[in-house]
Amino acid sequence: MSAAPHDGHGQTASLPGVTQIRWNVAERYCFSRERAFDIITEEATYLVTPMDDDLLENTTYQVVINHEEQYSIWTESDIPPGWREVGKSGPKAECLEYIDQVWTNMRPLSLRMQRMPPREPPPAPADRGPSLVARLSSGDHEAEVWLGGDAGFDEFRACVERKYVQIRFPGTRGGTILGFDLDEERTRLSGGDLYNREGAVRLAGEVTLDYVRCRCVADIDLATLRGTGRFEVIETVN
Repeated sequence: MSAAPHDGHGQTASLPGVTQIRWNVAERYCFSRERAFDIITEEATYLVTPMDDDLLENTTYQVVINHEEQYSIWTESDIPPGWREVGKSGPKAECLEYIDQVWTNMRPLSLRMQRMPPREPPPAPADRGPSLVARLSSGDHEAEVWLGGDAGFDEFRACVERKYVQIRFPGTRGGTILGFDLDEERTRLSGGDLYNREGAVRLAGEVTLDYVRCRCVADIDLATLRGTGRFEVIETVN
């Protein structure tokens, strides 16, 4: 398609034998009885020359949209600048019916954006205080051996023999449970009797919590399997 001549004042110059119909995009479409229509875009005025009725009705059209989210139809072979396909094509009536369904807000996108209320900034995250590592590494805290279910002291003794235990800190939110392999160099079993359930033992091993490598140390009374525990920060894991 070629652009129709202009008279220098934004008006389309007359062409002999052709009735010029200007098309405002907001009106979607307009066809003249003389089988010619004139489409106005921001760049130029495009003219479709007269054609037979049958040819016009059998032409395949593309539904197109511009940056203002305004719709139009155009033949598949020559979509003008500033418009892009939306993926719908077919006869004229079918394309216009599709536009009626999807083009529900006639205001240009820029106007709709101006009238939208400003977005409120998201709320600042709540201050949860010191991290769990920071809390557990500041002094001694209530601690207990965690066995789960109805397991008794015999299960605890078996865990020590397997060199793996779980310690629970009931004073933390949800009661943090940490499992670790026993560090034989820092674990002290000589102060307790694991068969008569007397005395106290020290259980120690390394854990990584919140990307921080720590040592968990728990002093446990064998009669109650309760005592105190603390963290010792070793290094931050990158």
